[in-house]
Amino acid sequence: MPVLDLATARARSYDICVVGSGAAGMALALSSHGRGLRVLMVEQGSMSPGEANEMPCGVLSRDAAHDPLDQVSCRALGGTLHWWGGRAVPLDPEDFEPLQAGGAAPWPLSYDEYTAWVPQAAEFLGVSDVFSDPLGPPWTALDAPNSDHVERLTKGPKLVSALAQRVLAPDGPDVLLQTAATGLNIAGIEPDATVTGLEVLSAGETTTLQARHFALCAGGLEVARLLLADHRRRGGTDPGMLGRGYMGHLTGSIGTIRLSDPEAIRHFGYTSQGGKRPARRRLMPRIAGQPNIAFWIENLAMDDPAHGSGIQSLKFLALRSRAVGGAFLSAPLRWKLAGEKPLRFWAHLRNIATEPATTAWRALRLLRRRLRSDDRPADLLVPNRSGHYRLAYHAEQLPDPANRVVLTDRTDALGRPLLQIDLRYGPADIEAVLEAHLALAESLSTAGLAEISLVGRREDLLQMIDRQARDGYHQMGLTRMAERPSEGVVDRNCRVFGMRNLFVASASIFPRSGQANPTLSIVAFALRLADHLAREGR
Repeated sequence: MPVLDLATARARSYDICVVGSGAAGMALALSSHGRGLRVLMVEQGSMSPGEANEMPCGVLSRDAAHDPLDQVSCRALGGTLHWWGGRAVPLDPEDFEPLQAGGAAPWPLSYDEYTAWVPQAAEFLGVSDVFSDPLGPPWTALDAPNSDHVERLTKGPKLVSALAQRVLAPDGPDVLLQTAATGLNIAGIEPDATVTGLEVLSAGETTTLQARHFALCAGGLEVARLLLADHRRRGGTDPGMLGRGYMGHLTGSIGTIRLSDPEAIRHFGYTSQGGKRPARRRLMPRIAGQPNIAFWIENLAMDDPAHGSGIQSLKFLALRSRAVGGAFLSAPLRWKLAGEKPLRFWAHLRNIATEPATTAWRALRLLRRRLRSDDRPADLLVPNRSGHYRLAYHAEQLPDPANRVVLTDRTDALGRPLLQIDLRYGPADIEAVLEAHLALAESLSTAGLAEISLVGRREDLLQMIDRQARDGYHQMGLTRMAERPSEGVVDRNCRVFGMRNLFVASASIFPRSGQANPTLSIVAFALRLADHLAREGR
């Protein structure tokens, strides 16, 4: 078993030291090791989430639109894959184009260079690399929105176990657990500085690990903290773009949708075809010069018994129970779906009693898929008598230098400086979401395909979007990829500007957040980095 003690790791020579063991760290370590490189992976946590997660990396500003820090990162082998909702979505071609005419391209590489690695990333996560499923007439007549895009659902919690088995195999890379990275030893000055060692702390012992290359894969906030601490220790004043432009996504629902053909609802739930993992269709309106956004159709909110669905009520009651719901969903996801909602127990019980046979059959089906197939609990669309369904969205947040993280003078239990975290959504972010709703409603109504209902005045809808806008899970933009140091932190090969052998593999390199959930792309860039390091080594 390649889990080492500190003394053994210190005595060995490595081509690459990978800090962090989440999606990026595992992908980079396994791919690099498979290419013949000697790899050491350093993880602060143990095999599963535990006490290490109770040590936050920073503090939130009073009005930050940020989810709790103990829920947005996970210190354990597998990182936030333990809590990941499993939705694999690639970036869009529009993400690689300027938002405004005449502006600079946000990425210093092309969309084709990115997509070359998407099939391998999909395979790593155990899903098909097919993310398009054209609809037949009358939807084919639509120019906008595009209705062909789908997201894929990965396997359940056993995905982490399967990847961990590969990492911990007798012929796998070396691994250090319960070992915290506390600093970088750097020789020389930029632009020719070199990392000579990684300072770590384990069981009260401090030491330095050696490698030819170092890759920071510990999540956006932790990566930014380590780089900012190094910048401070070397006497730096202005960190430039490091820690600036923090981005997440805007997620929520402000309306319902009613399809003109009630039978068409079968095209919009999670479906499996040809043995592929379940996919769900996303509607993608395109508005020139506006951020990207995706819509999908869901059941009416589980917590509202007015939906009249026995299975929805049963799922909500199960999620409200820590003993039952905790066996199926991670604590952050369970809290997000049901933790703060009113209970209304008897109304939900009436829904279950109204259709007991159907509810039992659907519950057994879900349970069987989860236990036997390790399926994530896909939100199966249940037809209802009203024909109305929840219209959900996942929208891009624009980069704003005011959204940033900086070091404070406070430290954590290991002596590392804490971050001050500012993340807010601006008027342009909020208004873009509403404009996308209005554009989608007009397109579908004109085509006679569906009617979207938005309840409230424009001001009310903007306030509703603002209230729902929270993130912190995706941690993008803090070490943005760019053409030159004045515009970002890492170059097109994920190398930190001014450093010969320091790299970043994390959603923090994204210069645009796009509409897509980032995990698939994080893995794609990690695999691309492994290829780059292997070529450089040769």
